[in-house]
Amino acid sequence: LRDRPASGAQVVTELPRHTAVRVVGGVGTWYRVKLPDGGSGFVAGRLTEEIREPLWLERVAHVQDLQEDPVPGAPVVDHLPDGIDLPVLGTFGDFLYVVAPNGRAGWISATGTS
Repeated sequence: LRDRPASGAQVVTELPRHTAVRVVGGVGTWYRVKLPDGGSGFVAGRLTEEIREPLWLERVAHVQDLQEDPVPGAPVVDHLPDGIDLPVLGTFGDFLYVVAPNGRAGWISATGTS
């Protein structure tokens, strides 16, 4: 993640593979992105990919809340039972961006999965 849309621009942070970002604009071959925690910057388009299919399935090890954002204490948008497999669309820190059986997308703690 860079502060400007140029390969020589200052690196703001290194994003691990599969980090979920929201594209909010573009300049040439660069995307301006917003991170789930509100941070923003530029990513080279060649380093991104559209979510077309889940990255993997993750089993919920115990009852969990599906949260609106990937931070402790974020608003809960659904409750998930244990033992279900959820498609993972991305990650951010210790959270997984998943789709619940009812189609609602949100974040769960990676520590509550197996």
